[in-house]
Amino acid sequence: MSVLDFISDAALAGRFFEGSTWAAWRVALAAIFGLPIGADELELFRVCTGRERPPESAVREAWFVVGGRGGKSMIAAAVAVFLAVIYGVLRRGADFGPGELGIAMVLASDRQQARQIVWPRILQAADIGHRRPKDLRDTFASQLLSAGVQLGYVSTQLGHADFGVTVRHYAKWVGGDEYRAALTLEPGEVPADLLARLVESPQAPLIARRDRTLRTRSRNRARSRRLRQCGQLL
Repeated sequence: MSVLDFISDAALAGRFFEGSTWAAWRVALAAIFGLPIGADELELFRVCTGRERPPESAVREAWFVVGGRGGKSMIAAAVAVFLAVIYGVLRRGADFGPGELGIAMVLASDRQQARQIVWPRILQAADIGHRRPKDLRDTFASQLLSAGVQLGYVSTQLGHADFGVTVRHYAKWVGGDEYRAALTLEPGEVPADLLARLVESPQAPLIARRDRTLRTRSRNRARSRRLRQCGQLL
């Protein structure tokens, strides 16, 4: 399967790239991955790039100048998913060992763009309010440790040089005198999937339950305050 098949298949990414407005991007993807380009597409390639002939094979790097709402984020996401899933797993799946997790990174051009544009969009899509990137890293590590995932695994996922670094930063999540059995992985899951089941689980970390209690109390106080205000108006 080629990248063009991937963005054309309705069962995959096709529903996101319907219509003629994506024609130029289709030509661009064909050129990037060294796919055949027809006569009509060749003319569009020449107009957009100023080159007479497209690359004969896949390129290692490509640069584009695209204005606002030009589709670059959608194309970047599609290419990342294609490389990570279709090419990375289906074609090179043997390169991964048991429990290993491949990561395809889509990065902003600089830190300012990441902070001001990309990161706020991620937070908005996740509906978790304002967070620093490090906050999510700390949540990932502390929740897994509290759920009983081995310290060595978490340390490796964080990229720490040794276990001591992990212990110094997250020791309080490892100790405690209350026994909590580790959550078990379902078939096909990796430890990070445990995070999706922690919120409603009786094995949830104590801090998670305490946070939910505090949020409930805050909502109750706000509700009482509104009722008092309505009473004053009446």
